[in-house]
Formats: sequence, C-alpha cells, structure tokens
Amino acid sequence: MWKLAMDGKDQELRAVFADTLNALIDENKKVFVMDADLAGASKFGKVQKAHPDNFLNMGISEANMMCAAAGMSMRGYVPFVHTFAPFAARRSLDQIFLSGAYAKNTINIYGSDPGVCVAANGGTHTSFEDVAIMRTIPEAMVFDPADGAQLAWLIRELVPLKGVHYIRANRKNTVNIYAEGSTFTIGKGNILREGSDVLLIAMGEVLHDAIYAAEELAAEGISVEV
Repeated sequence: MWKLAMDGKDQELRAVFADTLNALIDENKKVFVMDADLAGASKFGKVQKAHPDNFLNMGISEANMMCAAAGMSMRGYVPFVHTFAPFAARRSLDQIFLSGAYAKNTINIYGSDPGVCVAANGGTHTSFEDVAIMRTIPEAMVFDPADGAQLAWLIRELVPLKGVHYIRANRKNTVNIYAEGSTFTIGKGNILREGSDVLLIAMGEVLHDAIYAAEELAAEGISVEV
C-alpha cells in the first residue's frame, strides 16, 4: 500500500535508479544494465563500478543497444537500458518494436529527461511525443513515476515481467510524494486528495504541482480532487 510523504525533500531519480539496480544485481546476477555512453549523466556509472560484469557501455548507438538488450533477454537476462527520451522513443523505435515487442523479448527502457526536463540541452534532446510513440507498440507498458519511492518500487516490480517497458523520468531532483516502501498497482490511479468541485489528473513529476495547485485553490474555497 502507498502512503503520502510530502515532506518537501528532494531525490535524484537517476541515483534512485542506479542504487536500486545495484541492489537488484546483488540479489539476481541475471539483471544486466546498458547505457548509451551516458553513465555519468544517468549515474549508471555506479553500477559499472560496483558490478562491472553486469554493465556495458554501448556507445552512442542507441538502436544497437536495444537489439543487444533483446539478445540478452533471449539468453535469460533481465536487461535495463538508458538513454535520453528522444533517443529511446524516436531513434530506436524500429528496434524496440521488432527485436523487443514483436519477438516477445524483454527490454526495460529508462528514457530520461522527457518533455522539457533536459532544459539547456535544447531541442535535439527534447521529447514531447515519447509517450505517444511508445503507446503505439502492442503490449508495451509506459510508466511515469512521480518520485523516488514510486520509481524504486517500479524497477523491482518489472524484473519478473516480460515485454517492453518504458520508464520516463527526470534525471535530477523531484519532490518526495510517497513514503519510502510504498507499493502500488500497475494501471491503477491513486486518489491523493479528495474534493468535490474540480478533478485534477496528473502523472510523473508534475503530480506535485497538481497537489500544490489543489492546496492553493482550497484556500479560495474550491474543493479539488487529485
């Protein structure tokens, strides 16, 4: 079950991702991690240092990385791969579709800094359409965790699941919404605040904006459900 935290603290999602993968590899040597020459940006360098036999830097060859991950899946491994969201969703789509979904292989994809999260890196690294693209792949699952607690739970939840799983998440700090150790149900939304006048539906890192907006509207006498 989930519990709200809303403690105002921040967590780097990339650090949560790397730390969770390291813990998983300690438990299961079939968990394997790949990065497209971004181990510093993703903090996956922590995995490379702790578990060099379970990590590969695939270079700036994102499509090839997806094919390699599919091959690892065929050999019984559980691959997690990382690159920026536009390079995962746009540049690698054919390989994810055919080598992953069509061939019924497992690829767990971390597409980092979706939307405008990438900021100063500019238009080449910006992706508004990654959710739309990934949802066109039959049976693929798309996830947009709101904070570190939800992300850590999700990564563990995906290990036994087969198929293409796309996780879009900021690399850097997000506000804690859920308490550490919270559990969730895939595909089910959570009512974080009850109200009777307005309904706000949000996902990912903008969920905390919806909660703050509800609080501001409540001060004006407007009851908002989130």
